[in-house]
Amino acid sequence: MKTFLLKNDKNRIYFRNYERISAEEELKKLQNILKEKILLSEESTKHH
Repeated sequence: MKTFLLKNDKNRIYFRNYERISAEEELKKLQNILKEKILLSEESTKHH
């Protein structure tokens, strides 16, 4: 029983960490997309 609870705890912690990491990855992706869009809009305004 103890080992089962320990396993569950480890999984829960791992899952929490995994969730946090994936959320950070999503943020990074969004920030990169925004940066690219800003760069593209700056490029197009330079040409006009």
